Amino acid sequence: MDLRVEIDRIVLHGTQMSPGRAEGLRMMIESELSRILSVDGVAGGLEGGEISRLKAERVEWAGSDSLLARGLAESIARGFQKGLGYNPGNRGP
Repeated sequence: MDLRVEIDRIVLHGTQMSPGRAEGLRMMIESELSRILSVDGVAGGLEGGEISRLKAERVEWAGSDSLLARGLAESIARGFQKGLGYNPGNRGP
């Protein structure tokens, strides 16, 4: 399955970030989220779908932008999984 993740906009509360840095973070999140969804087998449940809005769990930022992107991607993936009724232990919805 060809998985394509596109994030149009990320809203981060409690931080000041330049537009260039925010764009780099958005791209890192897209990449990591694609990887997570492919590895966890969630992608099949999203086939042909679009999610217009998702509220992710709170992520504490400590360290680099790449660590923040990974934490945000994991939080977003958990939101997808909850919405699909997906249990990673069962490897399917």
